[in-house]
Amino acid sequence: MNGRRERGRCPLLLATLAVLAALLLLAALLPWWSRWQADLERAAVTEARVARYRSLVDSRTELEKALDEITKRVEAQRYFIEAANPELAAAGLQQRIKTVVAEAGGTLMSTRNLSGGQRETAGNWIRIEVRMKGDTATLARVLLALRRERPVALVEALTVRGRALYRKRGNRMETTRRQELEIGFRVTARLQGD
Repeated sequence: MNGRRERGRCPLLLATLAVLAALLLLAALLPWWSRWQADLERAAVTEARVARYRSLVDSRTELEKALDEITKRVEAQRYFIEAANPELAAAGLQQRIKTVVAEAGGTLMSTRNLSGGQRETAGNWIRIEVRMKGDTATLARVLLALRRERPVALVEALTVRGRALYRKRGNRMETTRRQELEIGFRVTARLQGD
């Protein structure tokens, strides 16, 4: 009977050893398997990234054409001052301001180039300080003229000083004469190029 027990245990022992060997093999292969899966995922991500970069490179010529078209449209609209150098651009802007103020009925007291004759680091901006005299209607006409004309000119730092003379008429105060204002502002425009 002893022999039968031993024969019955032998297959059980072999099965147990086979299961243990399979578990050891699985424990040894599992890290390798997970690393292999992670590498496959990284490869898929890298492949998608390469495909996206290839499509960007392929669309470069189309983007360059679109950029050239935009540049041509901007140049055609004359948004920026066209001049050989910043000094000429500033002189042209000063002449434009002088004309606008005169046509609006104002008196130009002074214009001063704040750009220093050199291109500023913030992108070729020309800045002119303006001092003039006129009334509120004159100021409105100057600002509208600068707004409507091209190249685009921005008005900044507007200051208006004036003193009205009043007299009492019944229960109300009235101005005695037309009020002349001292007006100061800065005109900024961008030079074409770079």
